[in-house]
Amino acid sequence: MNDMSFEDITNLSPLNSSKSRRPSIFIKDANLRIHAPTPKEAFDLEKTHTFKNVLSNYLTEVNTLQHDADAQIQRLVAGETENLHEVMLAMDEAQTTFSLMMEIRNSLVDSYKEITRG
Repeated sequence: MNDMSFEDITNLSPLNSSKSRRPSIFIKDANLRIHAPTPKEAFDLEKTHTFKNVLSNYLTEVNTLQHDADAQIQRLVAGETENLHEVMLAMDEAQTTFSLMMEIRNSLVDSYKEITRG
């Protein structure tokens, strides 16, 4: 058994490397580099990542995927493309995102009803 102390283990961690400029508990990316947002960054995130904006962006994305799938179906019917696989993938992606959106909607409605029963 290796007799390493807690300090020895934490010193080996990539989170405590000299490249880590700002120690914090906020994970920035998949490489586990740590980044604590500055007050300005936090304020900017608060403005752009509101519940309304996140939901609106998701609805826009779902709508775009639906229109893209429809356009691919129209091209397939018109004979402009013969790649049925790509059309089916676009249709499946649009259906999956729409189903997820409906589940989110149902959860929000249920939460609202629970809150209003209060």
